[in-house]
Amino acid sequence: MAIVIILVCFWLSGMIYINLLRADARAERLRAFVETKRIAVETKQQQSFFDEEIAIDTTLFVKKSIENYQNDAGLNILYIETFNNSNRKLASYKQIIMAE
Repeated sequence: MAIVIILVCFWLSGMIYINLLRADARAERLRAFVETKRIAVETKQQQSFFDEEIAIDTTLFVKKSIENYQNDAGLNILYIETFNNSNRKLASYKQIIMAE
């Protein structure tokens, strides 16, 4: 009986540990999503339509690029991708914008 109780305790502690690891990953992705949207809004407000890389802090960095949309001189595509320090993509953003 004691072995069964110990096994159940180990199983429960393992499940709690796995849930904590998943919650941390979700928080990182949420933060990356918020930063991506913030940079997209700032880019459109300030009309800073050029390629750049932005370091948010030591854990996140953002790549922003502008490309032509289907050979149309009046339209561009704004791409924003956010990565963690191990170069894993956490969030992305894509929008067609009017060329100035």
